[in-house]
Amino acid sequence: MDTKQFPFGQYVDITEFAKAHNPMQYKDYEKIYFCVDTWDYWIARILKDTYNDERKGYEDAKGWWLVERNKIQKPSKAATIQMRRHLVSALNEDDLSNWDCENTQSLEQAIEMIDGGYGIQEDCPFPASTKKIQA
Repeated sequence: MDTKQFPFGQYVDITEFAKAHNPMQYKDYEKIYFCVDTWDYWIARILKDTYNDERKGYEDAKGWWLVERNKIQKPSKAATIQMRRHLVSALNEDDLSNWDCENTQSLEQAIEMIDGGYGIQEDCPFPASTKKIQA
């Protein structure tokens, strides 16, 4: 059993893991991050060359980066991500809807928006695998 602990309140780069688990869903995303919070899990996704106009919606826009955040309710307050299947289960809940989104003009700024001063763990505790894992 592959048991590891995701940090609490800090985003983790899960780009490779998410793209290996569901390549069609995440194919357009440059980066994908995951955070364990008290009541929720947070998924932050970054799209390149995309701008969100509040009236028109998403538009192709060279040189713009869009940060999307989605909140997924945890099964319980005590729920953590200790095994690959826990992360897969949370990703299966990601319907690509957004709790909020922000525009910026560089990947570095987009990452800083997600970081929020808490740092980002660059290595996902679980290696990416093309083998499907059941939640």
